[in-house]
Amino acid sequence: MYSLRFSIQGKYSIQIFLIGVLTILVAGLMGCENSSGVEEEDTEPVSDLEPTIESIEPTSGMVGTEVLIVGSNFGQNLEEVSVNFNGTQAVLSSLSPEEIETTVPEGASTGPVNVIIAGEEASGPTFTVEEPKPTTGSLIVTIETSGEEIDEDGYIVSLDSGSEFTTAVNDTVTIENLNEGTFQLTLSEVADNCDVENENPKSVSITAGDTSNANFSVICEAPNTNTLDIPLNNKIVGVSYSSDFRNRVLAAINPDGTEKVILTDAREDLLAPDISPDGQSVLFWGASGIHKLSSSGEEVLASGSEPSWSPDGTQIAYLVGDDMYTMNADGSNQVQITSEENTNEVESPAWSPNGERIIFRCDQGFGNGANQLCIVNSDGTNLTVLTNNEYTYRAPAWSPDGTKIAFHGYFDDNSGIKESRIFVMNADGSNVVQVTEDLSIHPTWSPDGTKIAFVGNLNGDRDAEDTSSLYSINIDGTDKQPFPGHIIAIRPNNSNTTPVGNGGPDWGPGNQ
Repeated sequence: MYSLRFSIQGKYSIQIFLIGVLTILVAGLMGCENSSGVEEEDTEPVSDLEPTIESIEPTSGMVGTEVLIVGSNFGQNLEEVSVNFNGTQAVLSSLSPEEIETTVPEGASTGPVNVIIAGEEASGPTFTVEEPKPTTGSLIVTIETSGEEIDEDGYIVSLDSGSEFTTAVNDTVTIENLNEGTFQLTLSEVADNCDVENENPKSVSITAGDTSNANFSVICEAPNTNTLDIPLNNKIVGVSYSSDFRNRVLAAINPDGTEKVILTDAREDLLAPDISPDGQSVLFWGASGIHKLSSSGEEVLASGSEPSWSPDGTQIAYLVGDDMYTMNADGSNQVQITSEENTNEVESPAWSPNGERIIFRCDQGFGNGANQLCIVNSDGTNLTVLTNNEYTYRAPAWSPDGTKIAFHGYFDDNSGIKESRIFVMNADGSNVVQVTEDLSIHPTWSPDGTKIAFVGNLNGDRDAEDTSSLYSINIDGTDKQPFPGHIIAIRPNNSNTTPVGNGGPDWGPGNQ
């Protein structure tokens, strides 16, 4: 019995012994891992930790801007990391546990930047996506066309950069994506009867991000088909009524009354013809100014009225308001000759045969309705009053040899406007001789100086074929001859028949 108890006790002793040994071994092993004897906390692998975002740099920019994301626990495997800009995924450039380099993706919008690693998401600051800065500008071109016989084919707007655009005659064209700078803008394909009023081509400046504007104004007139098809040597040219007696035409006739030729179309505004010294062109006064008709056509030389050729055909005297000017035969070099400082109400300039002086009607204040004749050098110097009394002188014309001056006027008590007659006097104002007995105005000399053509019979029957208001007469008052069917058009002044402006004829130079 004792021996059994021993055996049991011995078994338990062995078990207790083994348990102790195991305990000592475990403690020893733990002592090796923590020789300091300080108990340590449990840790996890880096890949199992949540990522964090501390900052992004920059915080704003355009698509394509490089962005640095600074934080922790980003890992090192690019395939496990996703970066989003407000939900739009970006492409990573480089990765480390603390930094991510990326760029703002196409389509990104303003919002937070997120980093996602193995399902764990870190939300960072807001990144502001900026609109790209403009590098080009726009140009709006407006075209306005008015007038008569507009060419509906339109125009071409072009830039010196090479861009061309077809437009309508009234149109607005927008040209986009123009680089910054200065361009020359041109409107072309404009019809011959149309003119661009403002500058063409014109300079336009383009600023990136802005819209510039440019305007073209085109004025069209009915094409003028008038040409001078005959020389006017030894012809008398006058402003004649058209067939309906409502408008005027320029008409030429031989001195014997034959071969009347209409030179222009009918119009309301036609006065004061003056034939060039070579007989190849004629000036007249219209609503648009000084017109010149030649074999090349009709053109407007300048604004003004009552033109007069110089004897050599190189210059033209004319009026602008109450002042006299001269200009070259092509309309250039316009020079003022008289002003209110030396005379008033200039009318009917006429050159001396040597081209040195110009005679004209002037108002020098010698009583009620009185007009005098003044002379000035062609350069505007030495203005003198040729006549000096209370009578009226108008429409002077120098004889071909320069020794005499014809004019229309009246010698009376000057209490009012009277019926004018044709007179001739010496070039110095002496020896005034009356040539006509009836109402007559606007004398013009024949090339040989023996005759004068003039306007008379202003109240005649216009509908009668034999009626005339164009006459010729010897300078001594004999042999007055009418030109049947040639009715000179004038503008009445109230009930009086004195013309406003020079509607009278001009006798061309002799045959050359």
